[in-house]
Amino acid sequence: MTNAERQSRLRERRKDLHRLNLWISPESAEMLKALCRRYAVTQSEMLERLIRERTAREDDISEP
Repeated sequence: MTNAERQSRLRERRKDLHRLNLWISPESAEMLKALCRRYAVTQSEMLERLIRERTAREDDISEP
C-alpha cells in the first residue's frame, strides 16, 4: 500500500472528527495522563468524557 493510500484511509476514518491543537500547563498535562492511565483510555477519550460529564452537570443545574 502506498503512502497516499494509507493517508487516504486515515482521512476517511477521521472524517467525522474535529482536530484540536492546544497548549496546556505541564501540571494539567500530567493530571490528564494520570486520569488516562487510571481509566485506561486515550487522551481524546478522556477529554470527551470530561466535556460530556461537565455539560450534563451544567444542564442539570440550569434546569428548574
